[in-house]
Amino acid sequence: MEPSRAELRELLERTIFDDTPPQEWLEDVWALNPTTGEMAGKLLETFECLIVLCPESQLQGLVKQLYQRKMILAEQEKQV
Repeated sequence: MEPSRAELRELLERTIFDDTPPQEWLEDVWALNPTTGEMAGKLLETFECLIVLCPESQLQGLVKQLYQRKMILAEQEKQV
């Protein structure tokens, strides 16, 4: 069974923001530097739009590629 859009969103959020909720991440960045925070806000807004507008099949492909890449990098780190 394929993951739902909500599940795909959660997976992408974890990949990008680790365990920090996106809004909290934005607030943390803003607190460090308002100019960078403004850019982070635009990035988060773009992320939100992509989640809504992108077909689920493309989101699934993106999540699959990101997790495959993450696994490859983890294996490479083990070998070093």
